[in-house]
Amino acid sequence: MVEWEVSLLVPSVINDAIDTPFSITNFFDALLENEEYLAKYHEYLNELVEKYVNGGEFQKTYERIRSQIDELVAEDPTAFYSYEEYEAAVEMLYEVINLRGESVSGQLDGTIPSTDDGQKADSSTLIDGSGIELSVMGSMSMGGGAGEGIGVRTKMEYHKSIQQLRGTGIGSGSGPDLYSNTTFSAL
Repeated sequence: MVEWEVSLLVPSVINDAIDTPFSITNFFDALLENEEYLAKYHEYLNELVEKYVNGGEFQKTYERIRSQIDELVAEDPTAFYSYEEYEAAVEMLYEVINLRGESVSGQLDGTIPSTDDGQKADSSTLIDGSGIELSVMGSMSMGGGAGEGIGVRTKMEYHKSIQQLRGTGIGSGSGPDLYSNTTFSAL
């Protein structure tokens, strides 16, 4: 993926709308239309942000895991990345999670629009992710050979690939729809 493409993903990663997390699943859309389910979904998101991210559990977990693996990573002769690259990546991940938590909190309290349309109409309150460089966190080959990784994909790329698969009969009613139940983390 070209660096400018990755930089376009940052606002989406940080401010992804909680009430339109993805738009290709009728099942999830129907759940969000039900006020009781929407309230429960928001309750879970609030609990996740307030207890885990803002409440210090994420910080404790981050520090515990770093204390367990930092030395191992530094001494690993087979590492794919240098220790300095690892440090930069985990610090960037830490920042992304904290900014995402801030965005979810704002979306829940109404200070940030919680839908894609709302964010397009008014982006003035979105959390600033200009210091985020997703490429620092590396990429995965996703089962491909060296250099064949798909890395991070935008919602549009994902939707396009689903449409292409549906054109081949997958997810078109001719068999089990593998993508109608796809779930993504809202945080």
